[in-house]
Amino acid sequence: MIMKKSILMLKATAALFFTACNQQPGTEAVLENETQRQEIMETIANDHLYSFTEKGMEHAPVLQNNDWVAPKSADNLKNPFKGDETALKKGKITYQNMCAICHGDKGKGDGMAGMSLKPKPSNFTSEKVQSQSDGALFWKLTTGRAPMAAYKDIISEEQRWQLVNYIRTFKKQ
Repeated sequence: MIMKKSILMLKATAALFFTACNQQPGTEAVLENETQRQEIMETIANDHLYSFTEKGMEHAPVLQNNDWVAPKSADNLKNPFKGDETALKKGKITYQNMCAICHGDKGKGDGMAGMSLKPKPSNFTSEKVQSQSDGALFWKLTTGRAPMAAYKDIISEEQRWQLVNYIRTFKKQ
C-alpha cells in the first residue's frame, strides 16, 4: 500500500514538473530548443525515479540527511555577474521557468510540485540559504541533489550565476 502511494505521488509530481517545463512566453531566453527542454524533463524524472526502488526508499541516502553543504572550495568561486541588472532580469526568467514550480514564486520552498518532495525545497528567504556564498549556491545549482536536478548540463554557467543573483533578491522578503 505504501509503495502504491509512493508511485502515485511520483506520477503526480512528474506531471507537475512536465507541465512546468512546457514552453511559455519568455522561455526562449532560457530553453533554446525542444531538445534542451526534453533533457530537463528527463533529468528531473531520472533524479526522482532512482530514489524509488522495489525495496522502497531506504536506499536513497539523500532522503536520510537534510543537510546539504557545499565543499569549502565552492566559496572561492566568484560571481562574474554580481550587481549586473541585466543578469538579474535573466535570472528571474530562468527562475520562473525552472525553479518556481518547486521553490514557489516568492522563493519560500512552497511551490506546487515541491509539496510532495523529500527533502522539501529550500526556502530562499531563510538565513540558512542567504548566508551561503554565491559560490556555494552556484555549486548546488550545478551539481544538484535529489530531488533537485543537477543543472550543469541543462543550463549554461552564465544562467546558473544569473539564478544566484535572483536568489539573492529573496533576502529582502
